[in-house]
Amino acid sequence: MKRHKINRCLIVCDGYIGKRLLNIYLKKNEGSSFAIISADGASNVLHLLNIKPRYIIGDLDSIFPDVLSSFINSGVSIKRIIEQEHNDLEKCIMFSISKGMNDITVIGYGGNRIDHTINNFSILKKYYKKCSIRFIDDEFEVFMINKKTEFDYKRGEIISIMGFPKADGIVTEGLQYPLKNESLEIGKREGALNRAISDKIKISLKKGELLIFKKHFNTF
Repeated sequence: MKRHKINRCLIVCDGYIGKRLLNIYLKKNEGSSFAIISADGASNVLHLLNIKPRYIIGDLDSIFPDVLSSFINSGVSIKRIIEQEHNDLEKCIMFSISKGMNDITVIGYGGNRIDHTINNFSILKKYYKKCSIRFIDDEFEVFMINKKTEFDYKRGEIISIMGFPKADGIVTEGLQYPLKNESLEIGKREGALNRAISDKIKISLKKGELLIFKKHFNTF
């Protein structure tokens, strides 16, 4: 029998892991085909929560030896990658793409160290054109665009959009503070803490890239 190909994965990083968020994600996706990929030290949390990943990837300098042994004994595939040119999140993304998993959700991308968090946003920028990739935390879904997007939303809720590092010709619909062929750029003008006044949000730009923070409402 031919094995069904999996094209979706959940990457769990070793930052702040919202346990409630993780449980909601797993419950909503119960019965669907996706792989859990643990980035090195995140495996310690997954072990405590009795969640078994399909893969553990990284240089394995953060995972506890007993946790590693337990997952090996339970059949988890371990991919030790010792090179230091890429961090563990990027190693997980590269591995996912190599396996044809091009629909990627990332949990635990930030919260412990600001330098790691900013670095992970840089990785998001590096890969968002190669695959569908989004970061989620307890409140927001974070993704990037370089052309346009539209999505359903709740009136009155916060949405932030930021040039990363710069975006020109931005046009928005459905926001309290609309942009009409305007620019956003880090260090010059930000678009944080805007608010929805419509059930449908539309954002487009002519040049550059936008980092978008939108409430996910547990819809993933």
